Amino acid sequence: SLTFINHCIVLSEFYTQFKEYERNININKKKNKLEYSFETKTEMWIKKQLDLYPDEDFNEIKQYIPDLYIEKVNNPEDSTIQVFTFFLELFDPHMPRYAIKYRIRQYIKFREEGEDWKLYSGTDNKFPVILLIFPHQQKLNGLSKFIDDELTRSYESANIVFHLTTYQKAMTETLAGNQSIWKEIRGE
Repeated sequence: SLTFINHCIVLSEFYTQFKEYERNININKKKNKLEYSFETKTEMWIKKQLDLYPDEDFNEIKQYIPDLYIEKVNNPEDSTIQVFTFFLELFDPHMPRYAIKYRIRQYIKFREEGEDWKLYSGTDNKFPVILLIFPHQQKLNGLSKFIDDELTRSYESANIVFHLTTYQKAMTETLAGNQSIWKEIRGE
């Protein structure tokens, strides 16, 4: 469908932004290197299906898989290596608010239930930062209060961090290396 094609094009644009940022950082800073690695939802689905344990239900697991899994590696060739991880989720304009709320609850549930999320944590052993990209500012504003309320109700929200932005900001001001485009909501 046209919606799916546009979704994939936007994902590839974000991938290109991160790779360009990585290239520029590595050219300008000889000492500290930076690398990003990515896995799309499809790659994560295939990998998980191949590694599925007999008692696991793939239909339950696939609810927790983001549009894009990003791993940021600082100093990959050094003993001071640091790995940070992110889940990136793109919300299309036609997606209803209840579906977005359901998706946000799924991320919080993933953190609360079990230890599976540790497969996606970095060297800091924290839950991946969740990057949510909304189609417009009105949806972002409406759902930021919802996220804050859900984190307040959660019993395992201490290291859950959501970063929210819009398509327009992400495309014009770029995602990588630009903290000013993100609205941060942290669990307590």
